[in-house]
Parts: sequence; structure tokens; C-alpha cells
Amino acid sequence: MSSGQLTSLVDELEEQIDGKSLQLQDVLDAWGSRSYGPLLLFVGLLAASPIGAIPGMSIVFGTIVFLIAAQ
Repeated sequence: MSSGQLTSLVDELEEQIDGKSLQLQDVLDAWGSRSYGPLLLFVGLLAASPIGAIPGMSIVFGTIVFLIAAQ
């Protein structure tokens, strides 16, 4: 997925929420089957951040990636 496509997905989501609070289900509904890539990217970025250095977080992030990828 190129950054242009990701940007268009985020812009699409921004138009749909229209100032309301955002929930994960809103993201999944708005992006449909295209939502798995950005979710994996987000979790990967969190794992690569300093948060990933906390003991036990690699297991948490790995489990989340596994569950998303299994979908």
C-alpha cells in the first residue's frame, strides 16, 4: 500500500467521523477489507517505539499482530 493510498483512506475516515469520537469499529467499518494493512503498520510502529522495550511488550505486540493477520 503506497502512502497515497493510506492518505486517501485516512481522509475518507476523517470525512465519515465528522467530529464524533472515533472507535476501532468505525475504522474497520470505514476501511473494510483494506483496514488490516494500516492496523498492522500501527502495531509495528508501536513495537518499534520505546514502548516495545518494556519487558513483555514484545509478546503483547506479537499476539496482536498474530490476531490481526489471522483475520
